[in-house]
Amino acid sequence: MTSSEPTKIIPKSVLRIVDDPTLWGLADQRTARPGWTAPVQLQLVAPLAGTLVLSPARAEGFAIFPPAPGDGWMPGVVPGVRYLYLPTTAGVHSSSPFYELAPTTSVAQLADDIADAMRSGGLLTLEFQSVGQTGYVVLNGASLAFAVVG
Repeated sequence: MTSSEPTKIIPKSVLRIVDDPTLWGLADQRTARPGWTAPVQLQLVAPLAGTLVLSPARAEGFAIFPPAPGDGWMPGVVPGVRYLYLPTTAGVHSSSPFYELAPTTSVAQLADDIADAMRSGGLLTLEFQSVGQTGYVVLNGASLAFAVVG
C-alpha cells in the first residue's frame, strides 16, 4: 500500500435496515441475537463515522451479521462538522444530504434526545445551518426508523 491509498477498516459487524440500501459498519461485534425493543445507539465506523440511533419498533426489519471476508471497507466519512443524517431511499453516497448542526452540539446528548423521541413517539425540533442561514428539521419519533449523528 502506498502512502496515497486510504486506510481500510473492517467493521466488527454489519447492520442492514429494511428499505435502506446502506450497509452500516459497526464498531462493536454483535454476535448475540438482538432482543432490542427500545431504541438503541450503535457506534459506526463506515460508511459514516458516528452514532446510529435505531428504533427496532419503527424499522420494518433489520439484520446484523459478520462482515464478508476481504480487504476491508473504506473508513467512515466524517463531514467535518457536527451533522445529522436521515434515511433516504438512495442510502449514503457522496452527495447525501447532511444537516449541519451547531459546533457546540453534543452528539451524545442529541443521540439520547433522538432515542427519547423514538421511545415517546414525540416530535424533536433541531436547528441546523444551510448556506449560512438557520433552518429547522423536525423528527417524528413515532415513525423514524433511524438517524445518524456525528
